[in-house]
Amino acid sequence: MRVFALGHALIAPVGAELAERGLLETADDVFFLTLPELRRAIAGEDLRTTVVERRAVYRREQGRRHIPRVLLSDGTDAETELPAPTDGASAGRRPRRGSRAGVARG
Repeated sequence: MRVFALGHALIAPVGAELAERGLLETADDVFFLTLPELRRAIAGEDLRTTVVERRAVYRREQGRRHIPRVLLSDGTDAETELPAPTDGASAGRRPRRGSRAGVARG
């Protein structure tokens, strides 16, 4: 956590400067950029459109009704990608623990 706090402390003033220069809407927009994008913004590239798109995704994620246990590489909830049950079968879930009752022998 200390590393994140240090990173935040180092990047926040850069966001303030970029907002002052008109390259970002607000100083906090800096946290929606990657480090390579941040370097490009410092060089003068306007990345406000990128921030708007990422902020929209962030807001959508905040509205989730549940937190997915597994996400696919594109951010999709893996459980929504499971095929629907057929032939009147009911869908179930595996137990959270992957073990079964038994005897361990050494």
